Amino acid sequence: MSFTRSGKTILSCFLFIFWLGFFTSAIQADITFYNCPLHTEQKINDGTNYLDPNSNFPRTLINAINEYNHQHGTNYTTKAECTSVPLPLNPNDENSVKINIFVKRLRVNTNTEEANNKKALWLIQGGPGSSSTILEYPMDLLSKLLGGNVDIYTLDPRGSGRSHRLGCDASQAETIGSVNGVRIAESEWPECSQAFQAEYNTNNQYYSSVNAAIDLFELIKEINIPNGQDVFVYGVSYGTMVVTRFMRYLELKGLEGLVKGVVMDSVMSTKGPLQMGGRLTADQLDEYEDATVDQLLTLCNTSKLDTTCHEKLGNDPVQYMLDVFQSVYVNGTCKTISNKVSSYQMKALLGRLIDEPETRIYIPAVLYRLERCDEDLDVPTVLHLYNVFFGEKAGSSANQQTNVPLMSAVQEKNIIYSEIWNPAVTTQELIDQMNHTLFASSGESVKFAKILDLTQWKTYTLSPDYENQVFSTNTPVLLLNGDLDALTPLESARTQSNNIGGNTHRLIEIPYASHMTAFFSENKISQVPCGMQLLVQFVMNPDINALNTSCANENVQFNFTGSPEINLALFGVEDIYEDAYEPPEIEKTVNLYLFIGVEAGTVVISVIVVCCLIYYIVQLRDKEQAQYEDIDAQN
Repeated sequence: MSFTRSGKTILSCFLFIFWLGFFTSAIQADITFYNCPLHTEQKINDGTNYLDPNSNFPRTLINAINEYNHQHGTNYTTKAECTSVPLPLNPNDENSVKINIFVKRLRVNTNTEEANNKKALWLIQGGPGSSSTILEYPMDLLSKLLGGNVDIYTLDPRGSGRSHRLGCDASQAETIGSVNGVRIAESEWPECSQAFQAEYNTNNQYYSSVNAAIDLFELIKEINIPNGQDVFVYGVSYGTMVVTRFMRYLELKGLEGLVKGVVMDSVMSTKGPLQMGGRLTADQLDEYEDATVDQLLTLCNTSKLDTTCHEKLGNDPVQYMLDVFQSVYVNGTCKTISNKVSSYQMKALLGRLIDEPETRIYIPAVLYRLERCDEDLDVPTVLHLYNVFFGEKAGSSANQQTNVPLMSAVQEKNIIYSEIWNPAVTTQELIDQMNHTLFASSGESVKFAKILDLTQWKTYTLSPDYENQVFSTNTPVLLLNGDLDALTPLESARTQSNNIGGNTHRLIEIPYASHMTAFFSENKISQVPCGMQLLVQFVMNPDINALNTSCANENVQFNFTGSPEINLALFGVEDIYEDAYEPPEIEKTVNLYLFIGVEAGTVVISVIVVCCLIYYIVQLRDKEQAQYEDIDAQN
């Protein structure tokens, strides 16, 4: 028997109605939410309407909230509601042991009888292994932009944060007394891996992206469906993989109408060959960073942008970069830098810069200074920049951290090696690629490969229903991606969009935007990032063809000269091309006890000297007196 598409749609509707009736009649015990602070890792006082954007992250969202508060007379939201929901470790076993999944929500109308809004929006963070804390500022801004008419939810995915975080407790690699403090050092990974595998054995399979997606389904079923809310889901970066698994689960279960719309921001492709342009895997990170640097440098010749880069690097900035590396690291024209920062390390610096929208613009300045290599202007400035990212002070704050981070590095490795890695790629291949063919890459792929070699990580395998799969749907799906995204590149979003079945999805490409468009796609229309504007429109009206995409046009803020605050923070100068970094004078400080000791010693010596002088004078006087007496006796 076969069905037409309309027949399948009708069948799905009947199945959904059946499941909906089941949900509302078989809900578990009521879930109790408790008052809690909205912000987990920062204290914001009630009544605060402005935060310093240069001291808080992400700066773009801080600027947007500051502007909104100023225009509407509002303050930063400080209060939310939190709970932990017990869900099965093994979703396919009703008798499975339960693990607690942490949920936080922001509702404006909590004191009214009808506390729940008609709509609910779930935000799914990237990672993998990350908690939901980075989504707390977006929760505040989204609630404001949506007029308080949408309940905003986040969760810590299983294995991270406050949701049964995975670690390696037995090896104590995340304690203050370990090599890197609470951060796991490379040398600690073999013992950490063994401790993790001894504790979890094959249970590591239950912390997959598929089960994280099923958790989301269960939470929506238990929290939102009984209240008749229209549900929307937003996933960013790795969160888009979780959303893909979620939509695939709904497809397999015939639950087409459970959610009203889905937004995927900075998209990971989940279907295709394990290579660039196919499935996105972590072993491709270095290649994509390098390719994105090439894209950035080609903008030097775009007249609509700042002309500084073109003026400094000339007509072919990509060739300029190649020539600089040849000159500095092959011909030895700048040994004062190359003797301290190797070619590999310089490539890693450029790779780190391309990952963030506020640092990528500094790449031309670094290349320009490497080529000029002035002993007074450039050498101290470039070395200072490198030390900001990789010097002793760069890791001091992490090493001084005393609390185990909510982010789980163990869960990160567990998912990457099992779901987001090409097992055919060798570490040596990635090292050779880094040394000989790439010119700007952070080396993250190499780091992951080395840890995999050290640990021989015991991976799990996804069901064929999810491995190398996308989904088909009639639910509206909005995909967003920047064309300068070095971590989830535009071609990954295009691949995923092409593989999604149905005709209710749309990919919007945002020029010059980097990773996480709802956070960082600056534009001249508003302080609110373009991706955030599109998300708000979509939740208010999930019609993919009715979106106003004017913020995604080329009318964006983009320059190659930076901002004074960040210039000083990274380069130590205001003009990133021409100023010279001058190290601050070291203040001479003296230990208090040493000072007291020296002073006391000085006093003692002085007393001794005085006493000696007095003794000498007395002896001299007695001697003279004796001489006078002898003379008198002779007379």
